[in-house]
Amino acid sequence: MTASAQGEPTGRVVRVERMRDATVPRMCVVMPSDSAALCVGEPELNERMTLVDSNGGRGVLAEVRITKVAEERLGGGFCAANGRSALYRASYERLAGDLRRVQGRASSGVVIGIRGMRLDARAQTLKDQVVPGGEPGDVGFALDVDGDGVADLLVAQYTCDRMSGSFSNERPTCIDTYLRQGRRQRLERVHQDVFRPCK
Repeated sequence: MTASAQGEPTGRVVRVERMRDATVPRMCVVMPSDSAALCVGEPELNERMTLVDSNGGRGVLAEVRITKVAEERLGGGFCAANGRSALYRASYERLAGDLRRVQGRASSGVVIGIRGMRLDARAQTLKDQVVPGGEPGDVGFALDVDGDGVADLLVAQYTCDRMSGSFSNERPTCIDTYLRQGRRQRLERVHQDVFRPCK
């Protein structure tokens, strides 16, 4: 996805970075009790993450920097095909925004951390979205990055039928990531994670 924010809004702004096709944004769920998040896929140290309220919230809650990363196996956890954990616990520190507000939102709902896509004040999460093209899955998260009411990033989860190799005795979970891109600006699947319970 190659586009940029229109103009220069007044006040403090975190710029929108539309994604190149080779780059896939990744998600974390912020823990309500401390400055940490549970992430899908391994974050990088010093990687920036933008925090948003998934309950239909508008705007950015905070921007943080990841300071520590460790594998997380809650209740046995989920593993990728290579046997490594699919989930990681990331500690972070504040770069901008109010972390007290973040913790309050995380206690009453779900705060999502987005890696690889930086947002401005027009961003908003969307409800009642469907997977494009009749593809399988329930939409767990949808984000409008520029405030036009249309989802630019969408994440769907479902039980998939990929039965081979280490998945032969398990029905794995698929998490598909869609981005709005291309000349027709359609939501296209750009990444799929396939997880199974860790043994």
